[in-house]
Amino acid sequence: MTKQKYLDFIVATFKLRILANSETFKKYCYNNREYMPHLKDYFENIRKGGLTFGDPYHAHGIGNNEEYRIFLKEKDENGFIIEKNIAKMHITYGIYGGISAWVEDYDTNEQLCGIHYAR
Repeated sequence: MTKQKYLDFIVATFKLRILANSETFKKYCYNNREYMPHLKDYFENIRKGGLTFGDPYHAHGIGNNEEYRIFLKEKDENGFIIEKNIAKMHITYGIYGGISAWVEDYDTNEQLCGIHYAR
């Protein structure tokens, strides 16, 4: 499968699992976890599509910011594991509520889709 097909899959899954449930991300505050099942579904669906999430990079500052690398893991003919970077997913939890989440092409940093509710 080509990188573009993987990007299309990632965006379609984002729209299905996160964008379609954006109101729960908008309502987020520290005691409201309604968004979690949708985020977990997104991660599970991406994994079922054969992709892997890297460990989150936490950019500390105001609020809580996470960046996940989404990549394809393959083994070459010599037994080496090769990781092919496809996209990055960013999640920002607003200190006054709301969550922003978006997906970028790994190489170009072009935002492919997203919601922006962090306050």
